[in-house]
Amino acid sequence: MDNNSNIVNEAQNKQKNKKSAVPIYAIGVVWLIWGVLFRFNFWSVIAVSALSLIVYIILDSLIVSFEKKKKAKQEIKVSYRDDSADKLILEGRGTINLIRQTNLNIKNSVVKHKVTHLCMVSNNIFDYIAKKPSSAPGLHKFISYYMPNFKKLTETYAVMEKQSAAGENITGSMREIEDMLDNMKIAFEKQLDALFEETALDISSDIVVMQQLMAQQGLTDEGQIN
Repeated sequence: MDNNSNIVNEAQNKQKNKKSAVPIYAIGVVWLIWGVLFRFNFWSVIAVSALSLIVYIILDSLIVSFEKKKKAKQEIKVSYRDDSADKLILEGRGTINLIRQTNLNIKNSVVKHKVTHLCMVSNNIFDYIAKKPSSAPGLHKFISYYMPNFKKLTETYAVMEKQSAAGENITGSMREIEDMLDNMKIAFEKQLDALFEETALDISSDIVVMQQLMAQQGLTDEGQIN
């Protein structure tokens, strides 16, 4: 097991240290062109050798510089993606915890159930982001807009519910919040379902291939694909 790991690590290190062959090819081109344009003699060989050395140094420096910049950009990109995802998850789950605390003070069992369900769906969305950080950029609006408004509606409902004298403004606003929670349930569930679109396509493709393979091998009823 250790020997295999050492072999893999050695191969990876060799790949990292492997230099580009472009400068070598360039030297070959220089000699070829020189041979077409000039006759080879002692001084011409020295001249073309010096020119080849200059070409090699310049190209090698350019390639090394390019690869360093490319690697730096990749590292920055990966770091930004991971940091962005972690920040969104932390912010979103913090909001969920505050909503759950507020929900403890709500007496209306129907509304309490709606809020609990929305928190569960929201938490599932953040679980998905944690497993697949690349999905984070597409959820900025959900986290930065919908989640704070969900929190605001819950807090407002809890405050209005405590009022001893509930007039038209309070009761009307509470009904609007209850209706909005129903709309948010639909929207949040659609958001969660949309995250699994790629997974669903992959599964469908795998199933089709498996069905075809089983049919070809006569492992299904009369070789038919369901």
